[in-house]
Amino acid sequence: MSVMFSATALGVFKNCPRCFWIDRKARIPRPRGIFPSLPGGMDLIIKEFMDTWRKFDRRPPQLIHQATTGMRLFPDQGKLNAYRDWKTGLRYNDPKGRFQVIGALDDLLIKTVNGVVFVVPFDYKTKGSEAPEGYIAKYYTDQTNLYGLLAAASGYKVADEAIYSVWSPRKVDKVFVHESGERHFVDFETQVVSIKMDVKAALDLVERAAACTESPTPPEPGMECEYCRYLMLRNSYKWPTGTPAPSPTSAPAKPF
Repeated sequence: MSVMFSATALGVFKNCPRCFWIDRKARIPRPRGIFPSLPGGMDLIIKEFMDTWRKFDRRPPQLIHQATTGMRLFPDQGKLNAYRDWKTGLRYNDPKGRFQVIGALDDLLIKTVNGVVFVVPFDYKTKGSEAPEGYIAKYYTDQTNLYGLLAAASGYKVADEAIYSVWSPRKVDKVFVHESGERHFVDFETQVVSIKMDVKAALDLVERAAACTESPTPPEPGMECEYCRYLMLRNSYKWPTGTPAPSPTSAPAKPF
């Protein structure tokens, strides 16, 4: 049976092969905290904003940038809607049937070079402050490479770069006074960031992840895995006399 990988799962693999192995093999995922809903709400609003400009085949002001010269929004709204849903999104199937990579895109741009049309992954990010130089490349290169792999597997010619639009709040402005109270809006700063995209690097990553799942024993924990570090410290703690230790039912699975 093939294993399914997503960008999130592969991010766990990069951080800690052991947590990844236990998730894929034993179906014991890492604990999840409360997921903030604001980024998801912003994502929907930005999609609607971009789609409005797409309808008229025009570039929004946020894309008037040197990095996007000659690019325009992917014109097929129907296909893009499918690509935005992980259930109907892009797929890469391992030729040997060992794994499948799935992914959902925010958006795509297209550019034409010497008569050849290329697609450029276009992703939106919201951040509490302006993104410093190198921030996108540091945290999103693997995700970018996977987008390229998925797009190429779907028959597109992919460029060697991806575009990120980073939205960060700048100030609150009062628009007008209404009988129900004052109306305000948050003014967002937008940055356009281009980073290199390497499809071969994505293939190398998924191959290493597949090899990890094929191992009969769990690999060593990641050097910076907070989950494994916490578990190691908890299990090595000497409980004071009379203090009830954690019950066996709450103990971690044997692979740890």
